[in-house]
Amino acid sequence: MQKGNDELIKIHDRLYTGILRNYLFREVTYIPRITVGRLKKVEEFSTAIEQTAKNSTNFSTVIREVVAEIITDEKETILEFKLSYKS
Repeated sequence: MQKGNDELIKIHDRLYTGILRNYLFREVTYIPRITVGRLKKVEEFSTAIEQTAKNSTNFSTVIREVVAEIITDEKETILEFKLSYKS
């Protein structure tokens, strides 16, 4: 990540306050990233890692807004915070 790395780390740490503070794991450095898929089976994950290791595509994007929501047990969303950025 070229720009905004420190800001994303601050957002990450902010998410782990309040009732989540016990889950902030400081022994491993947080590295901002984008999750493009979640695989439940280890075999599928291993295959995906092998296939993506062959890919040399670069990805670039501009983040204009970060939104954090709380999802209730009833599947309703409550806006926790929204941060907007200018390019």
